[in-house]
Amino acid sequence: MLHSFNFGKGKPILWLHGFLGNALNFKSLAKSIEGEHYLLDARNHGRSFHDWDMSYKAMAEDLFRFLDQYAIEKCSVIGHSMGGKTATWAACKEPQRFESVCLLDIAPIDFREALDTHYQELRSILNFMKHLDLNQPRPQIEKYSYLHFDDPMHVALILSNLRAVAHNTYEWRVDIDNLEQGLETVADWPSVSEKFEGPCIALCGSNSTHTCKSPLLKDLALKSFFTQHFPRVEVRAIEETGHFLHIEKPREVSLQISNFLKAVTS
Repeated sequence: MLHSFNFGKGKPILWLHGFLGNALNFKSLAKSIEGEHYLLDARNHGRSFHDWDMSYKAMAEDLFRFLDQYAIEKCSVIGHSMGGKTATWAACKEPQRFESVCLLDIAPIDFREALDTHYQELRSILNFMKHLDLNQPRPQIEKYSYLHFDDPMHVALILSNLRAVAHNTYEWRVDIDNLEQGLETVADWPSVSEKFEGPCIALCGSNSTHTCKSPLLKDLALKSFFTQHFPRVEVRAIEETGHFLHIEKPREVSLQISNFLKAVTS
């Protein structure tokens, strides 16, 4: 069973984080939106169980078991990056379980070749984490992280996965070996013929190579990334943001999600 925590009252909403994230990533954002929020740790992340299988089929089945365990008959689901792909698979395979879908800067496509540099960076982060001495003060770990990575977002990902177990002693919230093994599967998108006919919104970073500035677009409209699985999709760009749009402009993302969910239930 996936680890989670929940709060709020109203219609149930599932929040699914991205690769190297955890349930805490969405805590502040969820608090600004009406509903009963379930913030989940994906397998091999946070406090959830560890398993070698990082396929979207397996991660969607984790969601189905979670919904069964909590007797949630129907919910909305919000997913960033890997979490958005998991939400897509789940909603397409068992659409009766979902009222609506919100994707945060991700599309259900194969990114392996187009974003090879991005995934090499993730491998570099995992390799750094694997060999880092965790028996030292957190400020020292932060210092070493900045020495290796120029991007503050990369350092934030690393530090967010530290869990203190004793004074100046830490462990990782993630299973690094399983994530290394499963990264290519996460970047890929398997062939899925099913569709989710319900409401869907895709919020995309205007500067993100995952969506608005994807090298896969060429002469295609961005909406074409989504319509195969979401015939009713509405695509909106969040200006001056990248892949982590919910961190860069949380108020705007919160407003977009709130308005979307209100329109769904009205």
